[in-house]
Amino acid sequence: MVKSVSDDDARLFADALSLHQRGELREADAGYAKVLALNPRHVEALHHRGIVAITLGSLDAAVDLIGRAIVLDGSIPECHYHIGIAFGALRRFDEALKHNRRAIELRPGYAAAYMNLANALKAQQRPTEALANYRSALALQPRSCESHYNIANLVAEMGRHDEAAGHYRLALGLNPDHAPTHNNLGTALKALGQREDAIRHFERAATLDPALIEAAVNAGDALRDVGRPAEAIRWYRHAIGRHPNALVAHQGLAAALKVEGDVSGAAFHQEQAQRLKREFRGACIAQARALFGGDLGGALTLLKRANDTAEDAETRALLFGCLADQRSLPYAHAYGAELARALIEPWGDPRDILNVSIAVLRRDPTVSRCVPCTTGAIDIADLAEIARNRLFLALLVSEPLSWIDGDGLLRAMRATLLDFAMQAMPGTSEDGDLLALHCALARQCFLNDYVLSSDAAERQKAVSLRDRLAAAAATGAAMSAWWIAAIGSYMPLHALPAETLDRLLATPWPDPVAPLLALQITEPRHQARIGESIPSLTAVEDRTSRLVQQQYEQSPYPRWRAIRAMTAPVPFGSYLRSRFPLANVDPGDAGSMLDYLIAGCGTGRHVAAVAQTFSGLRLTAIDLSRTSLGYAKTMTDAMGLSGIAYGQADILKIGSIGRSFDVIDSCGVLHHMAEPWAGWCALLSVLRPHGCMRVALYSALGGSPVTAAQRLIGERGYGRDDDDMRRARLDILALPDGHPAKAVAHMVDFYSLSECRDLLFHVQEHKYGLPEIAGFLAEHDLEMIGFEVEATALQRYGQTFPADAGKTDLANWHSLEQQDPDLFKSMYQFWVRRRPTRGQPPG
Repeated sequence: MVKSVSDDDARLFADALSLHQRGELREADAGYAKVLALNPRHVEALHHRGIVAITLGSLDAAVDLIGRAIVLDGSIPECHYHIGIAFGALRRFDEALKHNRRAIELRPGYAAAYMNLANALKAQQRPTEALANYRSALALQPRSCESHYNIANLVAEMGRHDEAAGHYRLALGLNPDHAPTHNNLGTALKALGQREDAIRHFERAATLDPALIEAAVNAGDALRDVGRPAEAIRWYRHAIGRHPNALVAHQGLAAALKVEGDVSGAAFHQEQAQRLKREFRGACIAQARALFGGDLGGALTLLKRANDTAEDAETRALLFGCLADQRSLPYAHAYGAELARALIEPWGDPRDILNVSIAVLRRDPTVSRCVPCTTGAIDIADLAEIARNRLFLALLVSEPLSWIDGDGLLRAMRATLLDFAMQAMPGTSEDGDLLALHCALARQCFLNDYVLSSDAAERQKAVSLRDRLAAAAATGAAMSAWWIAAIGSYMPLHALPAETLDRLLATPWPDPVAPLLALQITEPRHQARIGESIPSLTAVEDRTSRLVQQQYEQSPYPRWRAIRAMTAPVPFGSYLRSRFPLANVDPGDAGSMLDYLIAGCGTGRHVAAVAQTFSGLRLTAIDLSRTSLGYAKTMTDAMGLSGIAYGQADILKIGSIGRSFDVIDSCGVLHHMAEPWAGWCALLSVLRPHGCMRVALYSALGGSPVTAAQRLIGERGYGRDDDDMRRARLDILALPDGHPAKAVAHMVDFYSLSECRDLLFHVQEHKYGLPEIAGFLAEHDLEMIGFEVEATALQRYGQTFPADAGKTDLANWHSLEQQDPDLFKSMYQFWVRRRPTRGQPPG
């Protein structure tokens, strides 16, 4: 009798499964492969080979194998469960959630799938949902030691140590010899102040599992805390004996030996700890660098370990760079604390991590429940919960919150807190997180130039509260911190009467109020004084120049707090040669100081970036607006960026200052002049023969969303005053997705009144195409050095026009932009230089 293929399938699969059950994984994998060679659609062979791959750590292969099984038959709950395990191990938690939920749909009593689902939710920093699913697993299997253990670990992380201790004890009742449970119970008991019991469980854990050096170190730490260093030394030595490179054990032993008077022994182990710190940090960084191009999640994990071990500027910069990469989005939820610090301190330019920070914020259960906010108010209990989110507070005080749903959330928060403040009397509790949130919101409103809309009734409440505060200040009556935060959320505090400001500054307040008063009173006063001291280099006589000047005197653009370069400054020539290697350009003699002009410096954000990026510069920064110049000098002085010469000047008259420059930098300025080409010519008149120039101009092709929004604003008859701009913003936010103008709501500039004015309501604006720019360059004997554009655009250019290795042909770039109007993100930014004369070396 001839055997069928299905008979062979069954025999081979049974053999492979037997090998699998005996733990002979390589042989089992080969057996499953034989089955699949005969029958590539054998679902269980695909599934079980995927399980083997998980066990062997081949997670991508597991996803492929089990994924193919699910395509063939999606009704098997175990397939969804196991692929969920693989996705979780790969930190692809959204996919892990999807498959574990499907496993539970197919088998409602699947306790292991509930457990795996909870693990993924916990990894996504969603503790409330994770806890609910751990409890579901426990309800299905009440005697599950693992469920009690996982619940205990989670509630301990939530600070509920008494509840954690109860579950650890229940877990030990089911498995008395589980060393990690003893260790974690000891940690919970230590947090509860029950130190002797904690020591007993730490020692029991270390005895049950001598390799669990964490337990030995914990025992040593706890014994040292209660004044028993001699006993602590025994456990530290135990840990080092098992793991000679145990950093924390060397640290603890050094401290205990010092208490015992063994100075030389303490010094030896402290030196060992420092050596291990350096080695561990270096190894983590090296491994992380190797993973940057591929496994960004793994790189982040390693960099966090390096930063936690020995934090310095390098570890912060590397972490920031990874978090600023959009590929970090699937992993960033685990780095909320680092993101908050990176925004506030800062570790780089906060705008580079706004998107990823907002994505993490949206995962917060209370925040996600409150957006989109359609009622115009938020329950005060929800606000109290949101107030405990450190990342949200960091976002509020660092940059305008550029998030479509955030606009409504902030309006509702402000209205709710205004009503709360209206009811608050002097003496109302001013401690706690809610006041910190209210003060942070007021700082946000100042940073975004009070861009948020409000109705007449709401504004009248704010005015009446302002009057109440002024009256109390004038009569010496008590005032409430809640009033200050509420008023500062609707209008700048520095606009209050002088006697009110003096009383506010002289009154002691809770901690969150001080930075609010500094931002809205002290700093504007200082900036005004500094602005008046800035020298006037030229007259400002041109009509358009005066209009633009007036706009920026009223609305300095943009408001910012701080930025920090992630790398050490480099010579400017080195930057150009690195960025444009084929251009053969150097604007000055090697090693010499370069005179660098920033023409149109605004509030100094770009000045700060240039000063931190390039070395060897004598910086001059000019602007039409004294208000902007005062802001710029105040900010760069505060950052320690000294030696910058600020001056008030009109670009049209720059030739009258009697100076010339090696480098001229004019980004986003010329297109706001009545005759941009005349402004460009004026700047060229002070550019030295070997000099170069950076220019940024609006693109006629790339600004289509802005053009559509400006057209809508014109059709609806909005003017340029603040209230009209706020109403226009609401109209744009209310547009359906897909409307040509709605895209501006995804631009950072849309979320600050001064930046929105610059984006959509500017008094003077021109847009250009690359052919026009090419004509200007030819007429004035200039040549392209290159565009500052995203790497993807450069790669596309190179693939399309391989003959132009320097990537400087504007006709080619124009062709690409016609195919993709978003190529330059609505603005051309490029470097040019004078064309070398015959026989003259370039640069």
